[in-house]
Amino acid sequence: MIQIRLLFNLHKKIKELLRLLMTLTFIKVVLSATLVRYLNVMIICFQFVKTLKENI
Repeated sequence: MIQIRLLFNLHKKIKELLRLLMTLTFIKVVLSATLVRYLNVMIICFQFVKTLKENI
């Protein structure tokens, strides 16, 4: 009986760890997408400013 209880507790812990891992992965994906979008905007702004300087 003790082994079954230990296995059940281990199973619960593994489920919690997997849920945490999935949450962290989701946060990482969202942050990566946000960072890429921000960097793209910065590059576009930099190119725009560079073009303005060349035309003046």
